[in-house]
Amino acid sequence: MVKKLLNLHEEVTHSRLKVACSEWGATVFVKVRTADVLPIESSGIPAADFRFALRSHFDFVVCDAEHTPLFVVEFDGPSHDKPDQARRDIQKNSLCERFQFPILRINARYLVRKYGTFDLLSWFVHVWFLADGFRKAQEQRTVPANEIFDPAFVVSVSGIRGLFPLWLSAQPLIEIQRLNKAGRCQDFCPSYFIGLDEAGTYRAIAYLGITEDSGTFVTTAMRSQLFPFADSEILHEILMQEVYERILRTIAGEEGPVPLCEIHRLVREYQQRYRLASAGWLGSS
Repeated sequence: MVKKLLNLHEEVTHSRLKVACSEWGATVFVKVRTADVLPIESSGIPAADFRFALRSHFDFVVCDAEHTPLFVVEFDGPSHDKPDQARRDIQKNSLCERFQFPILRINARYLVRKYGTFDLLSWFVHVWFLADGFRKAQEQRTVPANEIFDPAFVVSVSGIRGLFPLWLSAQPLIEIQRLNKAGRCQDFCPSYFIGLDEAGTYRAIAYLGITEDSGTFVTTAMRSQLFPFADSEILHEILMQEVYERILRTIAGEEGPVPLCEIHRLVREYQQRYRLASAGWLGSS
């Protein structure tokens, strides 16, 4: 029997990519050799990198209507934690960085969890195409050169329901404010800290006071991406939803509250251990 090109998670990734990319007139190719995407010929890269590009492949390559590669997506399953695979991932990232080519690394969380109407993979795809259109508009001077692209400011996206659909934290933050006004929680907005560890992974903690001396918190992490967006910004969006979900479970009695002194101790540990990337102290401090 011949081998399957894609495993189960890769099949789901391919399906989501095709749907999201088709809305922008882009196509998705699977298992494309690295050397067929990156211009390694006469590039001056080390011989080891050259050989690696000849024998390695990208999981998914997104191309425009003229079959020009735009960016690649790699699905990192459990095997990517093994030393040999981790070394190959670093080498592939290094090649993409050398040629300034976007690479998005995802895992199952990017497919399973919903944030508003999006899974994270679909969100990244839409943001990439919108940001690319924004950049082109700036080159054509139809958008001021000093204007900053922010997905949260996009009012609508064709084919997607609702206003500001890319602002993932909008609804969770609104619901938290409603809980605060109803006296169900002490703070009107979560506080958070996002830091960067030595391996280039973002580590984050967010919390919200429920009473004067107790609250709830979440922690999460995301590896730094070679993709045109601010890692800390999307991590903030994820934090806000996860805090909201934790609040609901705590208020419902499904989880117990945590003393604020304990939460503050954990926050201080994050501050001491990781280099600051982003923070907001909007609630209990």
